[in-house]
Amino acid sequence: PQAVALVLNAHGRLQLSNPVLFDYFAQDVPRRIKSHSIQSLCLVASAFARQRRGDANLFEKIGDFACTNADSLYPRAVATLLYSFSEADIRHGVLFYNAPEHLSAHVESYTTDELCMVGRAYGRFQMAHVPLFDALSQALPTRSLASALGTGSTQG
Repeated sequence: PQAVALVLNAHGRLQLSNPVLFDYFAQDVPRRIKSHSIQSLCLVASAFARQRRGDANLFEKIGDFACTNADSLYPRAVATLLYSFSEADIRHGVLFYNAPEHLSAHVESYTTDELCMVGRAYGRFQMAHVPLFDALSQALPTRSLASALGTGSTQG
């Protein structure tokens, strides 16, 4: 399963169009979903989103699996799934309903990039989730580019 995810992710990143490959795995991944890790499913979702292939059944199964295994989710996984679902224009209600709770509980563990990915996903669907955007608006101003890069300010 990890090899499948890596191959699909490579095709997605390189924008290599291989419809037969993506068609096959759009059917195969849901059948074998329990053998995949959250990380490999994030890679699969990301690859399909990059290819602009919104296979509803595949994304539905990935979203269901992520929600069923919510205790094993980590900030990058949540951000990647939300971002990929929004790029593929797939609204998985349970995932989008429960993700803000994860963010609120673990906001300090989210990177600035991950916070922005979450915000963009909700913004793309024009979902006005007030507690989510409150958490984002409280977390983002405390971060700066200099602290994210690990450098201090320089004056010349």
